[in-house]
Amino acid sequence: MAMYDVSGACDMHIHTGPDFVERVGDDTEVAEACKTAGFRAILLKNHMESTVSRAYHTQKQVPGIQVYGSLVLNVTVGGINPVAAEAAMKMGAKEVFMPTFCSKADFAVHGKGQETLYKYGLKTAIEPYGILDMEGNLIPAVGQILELSRDYQVPIGTSHLGVDEIVPLCRLAQDIGATVIITHPEYKVPMLAPEQIAELTELGAVIEMTAGAVFPIPGCSTIDHDIRLIQAAGVENCFVSSDAGTPTKPMPAEVLSSYLYCLQKRGMDSGALNRMFRDAPAAIFGLN
Repeated sequence: MAMYDVSGACDMHIHTGPDFVERVGDDTEVAEACKTAGFRAILLKNHMESTVSRAYHTQKQVPGIQVYGSLVLNVTVGGINPVAAEAAMKMGAKEVFMPTFCSKADFAVHGKGQETLYKYGLKTAIEPYGILDMEGNLIPAVGQILELSRDYQVPIGTSHLGVDEIVPLCRLAQDIGATVIITHPEYKVPMLAPEQIAELTELGAVIEMTAGAVFPIPGCSTIDHDIRLIQAAGVENCFVSSDAGTPTKPMPAEVLSSYLYCLQKRGMDSGALNRMFRDAPAAIFGLN
């Protein structure tokens, strides 16, 4: 029996195979498990490629659950690439993420330096990159991507950017009417404090809390810290995803269920919790 009833969930952050690293299941296996758990919708994420076509074919194989794709602006798709971003949006991507393992902030936290593609086993070396120029201003391509996201109504996830990049990104998005999602603020990158979260919500950002960051591995955060972040943002500005997919965790439904159960045990209202994993993501992503 589930620790917390996750039926109706819109889990908009799940890592699936095939991938360069082991995953808890492939696209179809994870979608089937989520459907069995009563999920309404899922979003597939991959660090290396667009999952839009993968989501399309998974949807065909697993009717009864909405399956969506996304794009991460890592070096494998040309980095901060407006053309790749627009192509994904036009094909139906529900979110475009800023860089993950290629970002300067990620390299700084993990101490990778100028190495090969981290744990992915590729031989090609990369130079980490950010979204700011030498003067600390957003590079032009970022503005283009934000304008596209506004026009296509596809939110931009901050992924593994640092707070020095996230703040100007949110300011520009607020100015032009685009939506920015602060991805797993409690993860090692960006590891934000409550006061930083409060500032970002004032700039119009939406906060995505992720169960996977708290789960024993990697265990970057705690339930109490996550509650402080939610309180700083305001429940109305937050939604919850599992960020499941690594084999150190079970399937998304179990990760999400245990996280919500712990939040409830720490005093969070079930009505607020239900809104954060059901209604809020459906509204943010414009789900049918």
